[in-house]
Amino acid sequence: RIVVVAADLGIPSLNSSVTIHVNTSDVQDNVPLFLGSPYRCTLLENSPVGTVCNGSTISAIDPDLAGPVKLRVTNSSLVSIADNGKIILKGHVDREEASVHYVEVEASDNGSPSFSSRTVIRINIIDVNDNAPKFNLSSEKIVYASVAENASIGTAVI
Repeated sequence: RIVVVAADLGIPSLNSSVTIHVNTSDVQDNVPLFLGSPYRCTLLENSPVGTVCNGSTISAIDPDLAGPVKLRVTNSSLVSIADNGKIILKGHVDREEASVHYVEVEASDNGSPSFSSRTVIRINIIDVNDNAPKFNLSSEKIVYASVAENASIGTAVI
C-alpha cells in the first residue's frame, strides 16, 4: 500500500492524498534449488537391485512456486530417484570394477517456462569378500619351496 500526497505552495497550502494498492505476482525466474548438497551415499558391492543407497536423500525446491520438483538421473542407469528422494539401485555394482560412481541428477520445476538445475551424487562402493584368491602361475614362474615336517604353524615358506 502506497499513499501519495500532492501539496501546492499556496497560502494556505492545500493538499490531496490517494492510497494506491499494489499487488505483485511472482515471475518464473529461478531454477530449482537442491537442499543438502553435496550428496554422498554408500552401497555394498553385489547389493541387489532395489537396495536403498545408505546416506543422502535428494531434495529440491522451486523458489518461485513452492510446487513439486521432478527429479531424474541424467547420465546413468545405475540408480534412480524415488518420489521420496531416496536413491535406489537399479544395476549391478562391483568394487573391483569401480570404487566410486558419480551420478548427475536434474531437478525440473513446473513453471512456464520450466527451469532446471543439476547436482552430482557420489556413490561409494564398499568391498565385500566375494573373490577367492588366485594363483598367477605360468611355466616361467614356477616356485619350489620346502618346509620342515616339524615347522610350526605360521612359519614363512617363501
